[in-house]
Amino acid sequence: MTTPGTPPPDDQRPPLPPTPPELPQSAPGVNAQPPAAPPPLPSQPPPLPLPPPPPVPPPIPPAVQVPQGVPPVYGQTLAASAQQTPPGMVQATAIIFLVAGIISVFWAAAWAIGSACCWLPWIVEFVAGIAAITTGAQMLAAPPGPPKKWVSILLIVCVLNCSLFALTAGILTLVFANDARVRDYYLARGITY
Repeated sequence: MTTPGTPPPDDQRPPLPPTPPELPQSAPGVNAQPPAAPPPLPSQPPPLPLPPPPPVPPPIPPAVQVPQGVPPVYGQTLAASAQQTPPGMVQATAIIFLVAGIISVFWAAAWAIGSACCWLPWIVEFVAGIAAITTGAQMLAAPPGPPKKWVSILLIVCVLNCSLFALTAGILTLVFANDARVRDYYLARGITY
């Protein structure tokens, strides 16, 4: 045996752990090896050429010539409205005229009977009602007649008899009659109003 303090013989010593491979010494934070090159990119095909612009279509000639003396504002969409069927606002205006005329006649009769004919503006309501019925019927005919602005104004004046329906109908018919599509439809037929 061995005495304390003397090293054991080589054959009795425990084996040492394996030493790691030595790394090259470099400054802290700096890699000792150069960075690996990025993998090569696949070859990209050349960009495709842009297609040529589409050809410009020739201008569309107007279907209907604008009558002399017509302001250009109303003649701008004349070709689009030279159709055989009237726009929907024409039929809407005709129906509003009919309903407002029937209600106005009954409202005028109620004022005449209720006031014993002393309240004279009932006459305006009665005339506006008859005119609205005839205008609405003409606008619903096969070739629709034009809307009459004076009938719309008479319906607005019916506010004297507290007829708010006639007032609303008069304003709506004026707005619909001044629509560009309605005006162009009648201009294409040679009708100005």
